[in-house]
Amino acid sequence: MAAILALLGNTAQLHAQERREAMTKIEPALADALRANTDAARGFGVVITFHATAGDGTVRRQVLQRLGIAPTAVYEAIPSAAATATPAQIEALAATPEVALVEVDPQAHILPRP
Repeated sequence: MAAILALLGNTAQLHAQERREAMTKIEPALADALRANTDAARGFGVVITFHATAGDGTVRRQVLQRLGIAPTAVYEAIPSAAATATPAQIEALAATPEVALVEVDPQAHILPRP
């Protein structure tokens, strides 16, 4: 019985460590927005940066598709994609080995002419 409890304790510690590591992949500003959010269905505009070893755009699209995320853009020069994702999808992205970083997709503003 003690061995089973020890194994369960080790498993719980491993899951906690994996969750901490996944959270480091979420940009602090996005993490703050997720903590303040009360709507589980809310979509956040995000940029997902993949590890260089994550393959080409096709592989990156497959990763997103597996998580139910439809990218708005997939970039080739920098291994990344833009998408709208729910809080649960963002957490799933952060737990995905191919993903290096999930950050807020900043809105671009056109400056008025002088």
